[in-house]
Order: sequence, then structure tokens, then C-alpha cells
Amino acid sequence: MAPRWFAFAALLLFLAPHPSEAQAKKGAILKNKAARKARVVERFNKLSDQDRERVLKNLPEERRKQIEQNRERYNKLSDEQKKKLERQYGNFAEMPAEQQQATRSAFRQMGQMPIDRRQAMQRELRKLRQMEPAARKERMESDAYKGAFSADEQKVIERLSVLVPQQ
Repeated sequence: MAPRWFAFAALLLFLAPHPSEAQAKKGAILKNKAARKARVVERFNKLSDQDRERVLKNLPEERRKQIEQNRERYNKLSDEQKKKLERQYGNFAEMPAEQQQATRSAFRQMGQMPIDRRQAMQRELRKLRQMEPAARKERMESDAYKGAFSADEQKVIERLSVLVPQQ
């Protein structure tokens, strides 16, 4: 029975929550769901290869492939990159539900942009994330920044730049 539970948990893990209007109670519930999902990921990662394979086998083909690709990319990361990713997810999980939804939306928007614009935005995000908040704000208010990015791109960058505070 455990593999079915893990299959269900793995499926839940990778489905984004759909928060309704911002209500404190619902926000707290969704925040707890994000924390539970993080624990499910930890448990999934600790499974033996055989158990993990059983869980994945019960998922729809496309979802299974997506999870396997994500795991493969994750496994290729250095330990430092993995720790950074864990901090990012921790920061994300601590956000109120409305901010989580806005961040997901920003990631989706960036993913739909042409590759050259997406790469420019990613480079800018890496720079902004290393800055102190005051320097980040100054950069984002500069004419050079405003000239380099459209209003839509600026909104996406602003939303994503606060995901990972300066380290």
C-alpha cells in the first residue's frame, strides 16, 4: 500500500496549489500545504531506487517524464547549487499564498518570453539577487534598467528578484 500513498503524495507535490481570494485562514492552510509538499519531496528523495520507480510508474506518462527530467537536472547540480535551491524553496514556502501565486505567475510569464529576453532577464536577476535591497531598488529605478527591459519584463524581474535575498 505504501507505493500508492507515495504515488499520490508525489502527484500532489508537483501540482501547484490554486489559492482562492486572500483569506488569512486559507493562506495559512496553503502555507502548510507547501511545507507538507517539501516534506513529501524529502521522503521521495530518500526512497530506494526501486520504491521511487514504483511511485513513478503509477503516474501519468507525461508527468512521470517531467519528474524524471527534473530529478536528473537536480542530481547534476553541485552541492552548493543544491543548497542554494533548497534555500530558495524555503524562502518560497515561507511566503504568503498570494505571493507564492504571484511568483508562480511571474515564472510562467518569463517562461513564455523569447529565449533572448528570458536569458537577459535571468542575467539581471542573478545580479539583483546579489545586491543589498537599497542597491537593488536603485538599480531597478535607473534609466539603464528601464531602457533594457519592457514594463512587463520589469514586473516579472521585480517579483522574482525578492525570491532569494542577498546571501
